[in-house]
Amino acid sequence: MPQHSFISIPLDIPNIRVTKTEITKSGDLLLTVESLLTSTTCHRCGQTITNRHGYDEPREGRLGPILGRPVYLRLRPKRFRCPHCDGHPTTTQHLDWYDPQAGHTKRMSNISWLNWLTPRSKMSPSRKMSVTTLSSVFSTAG
Repeated sequence: MPQHSFISIPLDIPNIRVTKTEITKSGDLLLTVESLLTSTTCHRCGQTITNRHGYDEPREGRLGPILGRPVYLRLRPKRFRCPHCDGHPTTTQHLDWYDPQAGHTKRMSNISWLNWLTPRSKMSPSRKMSVTTLSSVFSTAG
């Protein structure tokens, strides 16, 4: 495998740590990440729970391009057991930046909306500002 020079780029995703980086055969960048959060909310009773109970199945989602290269995140969400509920059910940790049903990060949803609205190269500076404002509306909704 050829030698690569690496640079550090902030992902702007809270409460995660990158544990592994890979370049796939197709040239995509795959980042394996883990949550730094130590609790979640029980899906049944709504209380904060901290009793770890392993991990859920790995999930991959598209983050978006970095320096023109497609970037994907791989995450194994933490699972927690509730000591308060009958039967002590388990709950998978939910992370605000990722929608497991969508298969990509919320940041990628914003990028997709922006690309759908209009090609950026054809925008005037004032139009670019309004799309950026729209992006921040999307990131705060949901």
